[in-house]
Amino acid sequence: MSDVTLPQRRRLLRAGKALALAGGLAAITAPARPADASEPTKPVLRVLAVRPEKQEIRVDEPVRISFDLETPTRWHVYPAAKKPLLGRQTVFEFEGAEVAGVIVEARPKFQRRGILESDFHEGKVTITVPVRVAPGGGAGPRELKGRVVYQICDWDQCLNGEVPFQLRLRVIDGVSATNPVTR
Repeated sequence: MSDVTLPQRRRLLRAGKALALAGGLAAITAPARPADASEPTKPVLRVLAVRPEKQEIRVDEPVRISFDLETPTRWHVYPAAKKPLLGRQTVFEFEGAEVAGVIVEARPKFQRRGILESDFHEGKVTITVPVRVAPGGGAGPRELKGRVVYQICDWDQCLNGEVPFQLRLRVIDGVSATNPVTR
């Protein structure tokens, strides 16, 4: 601050006081926002639906499962099909199954705010994940469980989270005609 002249110091001091006063007035005049009972205290990603393309599958053939997800207003999550520019990629983890191909999702939105650039999903989005059920357990109904691991952000903060999901499929005997080993 030794390189600053006295008139410059006075201008800086006046500007600082004006900003402090404006901030104080904004705090006084801004009405308190009532808590909405439908809004959780911590923003979370909601799984609205889990929809397999078919209910009967073979162990060796992938099945596409569509996840309908929703972020709260003013919040967003990051893509699952590619590493985002900023933030943590959304990941689908399964018990007794594995991701078996390319994940398909709507094109993420892109936004630049100041020096931050980000690609993300906000509101409702459907992400389709190809899944292959692990061998074992034989034919019959199977409960497929897992979780969506995500990072939910607004432009001021980010929170890590996970949300569980489950669905029922029926595993049938035999191998699919697309299996190259059995041709």
